[in-house]
Amino acid sequence: MKIAVIGLGSIGRRHLGNFHTIGVETLAGYDASETQRDALRAQFPYARIASTLEEALDGAAGVAVCTPPSSHLEIARLAVAGGAHLMIEKPPAVRKRVQREIICKMKSKYISTCRIVLILALMYAVSIGTAAARSTGRLIVSRDPNLGWNSVVNLRIDGRSVANIGRGSQFNRSVWTGRRVLSVSAWPSGPSRSNSTVLNVRRGRTYRFTAARRWWGSNSVVLVPQGQF
Repeated sequence: MKIAVIGLGSIGRRHLGNFHTIGVETLAGYDASETQRDALRAQFPYARIASTLEEALDGAAGVAVCTPPSSHLEIARLAVAGGAHLMIEKPPAVRKRVQREIICKMKSKYISTCRIVLILALMYAVSIGTAAARSTGRLIVSRDPNLGWNSVVNLRIDGRSVANIGRGSQFNRSVWTGRRVLSVSAWPSGPSRSNSTVLNVRRGRTYRFTAARRWWGSNSVVLVPQGQF
């Protein structure tokens, strides 16, 4: 199943991360800003950041609309025409007339399932909020400046790639509690063997690491603990 998130500001980025966390395998994102799209391709390696709105909506079973309210109706029309279910950030539209048009379009296509979709969206929001509050810690991974200006660190959690950390950036996100295997490798600094660290994440704790060379001149990168709190 493909889910598309349209509008990749703060809320849209959270939705991308949340959908990934609950196991949605095919994710697409789109933002009207080309600069934003380019920056997010490295931040969200598990999602396809589309170059056009039509590309992001193509084949989507569900669409989360996180753009300014003035654009909600246009995107809703395209999504519904493609057969997708909708989750629209509030307010659905600035004017009540436009809100009614959006609702009517949803009902005309999914009159028997509209309530179910809205209930599932509410359950999703509540479950994610509850899980984030009760069952996660926080992981912060920075990149050592001495790795070189063009080196990028790939971070994987339990075998799944979650971030490519470039110069001046960091990974800073909630992670589920329990035993987690963190793996890092660097490119394009030459052949780099992936190195793993086992981390037992506890609820409410923050864990900070720096990705650095194992030793000077080595292509091997390891996670150096910087403390927990």
